[in-house]
Amino acid sequence: MKTFVCLAVVLLLGLTGLSAVKTISPKVQVYTRSPGHYGTANTLICHVSGFHPPEITIELLRNDKEMPGSQQTDLAFEENWHYHMTKHVPFTPTKEDVFTCRVTHGGKKNTYIWGMSVFHCVCVYVLFHRSQYVRGRYVSSTRVQLQVCSAGWRRLEYFWNLENV
Repeated sequence: MKTFVCLAVVLLLGLTGLSAVKTISPKVQVYTRSPGHYGTANTLICHVSGFHPPEITIELLRNDKEMPGSQQTDLAFEENWHYHMTKHVPFTPTKEDVFTCRVTHGGKKNTYIWGMSVFHCVCVYVLFHRSQYVRGRYVSSTRVQLQVCSAGWRRLEYFWNLENV
């Protein structure tokens, strides 16, 4: 009888522990290795991170059809037991094609679209000016920052530091 009670308690604790596993949805980033240009060879990348449990499927699609030749990293985890994985495939973007990353996790399928039309070029100019009195004379420092969102998913930043202008 003691054996039966011990077995029942262990089984109950095991089932309780399994039901307590929390599903954490993945964060998904779809981007390219270099800034995207139509007709130029590139690499499409889908990085999935911060998810639990580790059962996940990543598909890279062109017009809803899986792209051949894709490669996937091994499943890895952080110290908090959240997992991450990356899948990539060489491709050449065209205006007619739609490129997506479909992620299946916890029974849910989500599709993430990559496209060069998602971002438009945006320029932001910010001017910083500082004047101070140093060793008997005024010294000015001016900094201009230009941020550009390129066609694709990358952000380029340029800085000019103009001392004593």
